[in-house]
Amino acid sequence: MVNKKQLVSYIKKELSKFQALAIGEQKCSNEAQTRSYLIEPFLEILGYNRLKDLVTEHSADFGDRDINRVDYAICINSKQPVMVIECKRFGKKLNDKDAGQLNNYFVNTSSAKVGILTNGIEYRFYASEKKDSILNKSPFYVFYLNNYDDSDYEMLSKFHRSAIEIKELIDEANETHFLSKFDEALFKELMAPSDDLIKAISSRMGIIRANDSIKTKIKDLINSFSLKSALDKLTIEETKKGGNNGIVTTEDELKYYHIIKTILLHHKKIHSDRLSYKDQKNSFIIVVDGNIRKNVCTLIFNGKKKKMIIGAKEFELDNIDSVLALKKDLTESALQYFD
Repeated sequence: MVNKKQLVSYIKKELSKFQALAIGEQKCSNEAQTRSYLIEPFLEILGYNRLKDLVTEHSADFGDRDINRVDYAICINSKQPVMVIECKRFGKKLNDKDAGQLNNYFVNTSSAKVGILTNGIEYRFYASEKKDSILNKSPFYVFYLNNYDDSDYEMLSKFHRSAIEIKELIDEANETHFLSKFDEALFKELMAPSDDLIKAISSRMGIIRANDSIKTKIKDLINSFSLKSALDKLTIEETKKGGNNGIVTTEDELKYYHIIKTILLHHKKIHSDRLSYKDQKNSFIIVVDGNIRKNVCTLIFNGKKKKMIIGAKEFELDNIDSVLALKKDLTESALQYFD
C-alpha cells in the first residue's frame, strides 16, 4: 500500500528542486522543447516513465478528417489511455480554443477519463461529464509550477502513478463542479433575488402578505452586510452542532481572516465583496471570488503552532505582528486576481 505521507513529501521535495520557470525561459522557445524540458520531467515527478507510460502523438481521429494526434496519452498497466495531454509552448496563454482542441482529442479517445491542457507551467485538469463523453468546460483542478502550496502536494499525490484511482478522481471532479455551480447559482440569486426568495424571507418574518413596498425593502436588505451577519450566526450554530462535514471554523481562524482582510483592503484595487474563505479539514484558505484556485494564502493551525502559506513560501505565525509583517506578500498575492 502506498504511504500517502511519504508520497506527498516526495512530490514536495522534487518540485522544490525543479526550477521550471528558469528552465522555460532559458530552454523553451517552442512546443517540442517545452515537452522535453518541462512537461515530461513534471510527469516523471508524478511517477510516469517516459518509455513505459507515455505514448507520444497518440492517434485521435476526427471522423473523415486527416489523422490527428494528441501529444501524449498516459497508459497505466494497459494499452488503452486513461489520460490524454495536449501541450502548448512555454509562455503561451491557454484559452478556450485550446481546451476545445483537447476535448476533440478526448472525445475520440474513448478509454480516456481525464484530459490535461498545459503550457509547461500551467496544468489544467479536466474530467468528463458524468453522462457524456465530453470534457467539462471548466477544469476541476489547476496547478501552476511557479505558484503552489501544501494543498497542491496533496492533490498531485492523487495523480501519482502509484496511487491514482481514476474513479475517485472523476467523482471528486464532479463534486467540485457541482459545488462550483451551486456557488455561482447562490451568488446570482443573492445578487438579483427572485420573488420566491423574497416570499420565503417575508414568510419567516411572519408577514402573511407582503406588499410591493415590503418586498422592495427586503430586497434592499439582502446585501453583503446582512449576509455577513447571517454567516457569522450560521458559523456559530454549525460549530455547536459539529456540522459542515466535520469542518469547524474556529474563532481563531475567523480572527486571522478579518485581520488579513483588513490588511488587503488598504489597497484601493482590492474589494471587500470579492474576498472570502474556504474552510477545509486541514487548512483555512482565503480566496478571491469564492474560487479556491484564486488562493491568496492558506492558514494551517495545528494546536499552538500556526503557519501561513503564500504561494510557495511558508511563514511561521507567532502573533498578530507576524501577520502584519507579511502585508507586502499578502497584497501581491491578492492583486494577481484583481484587474
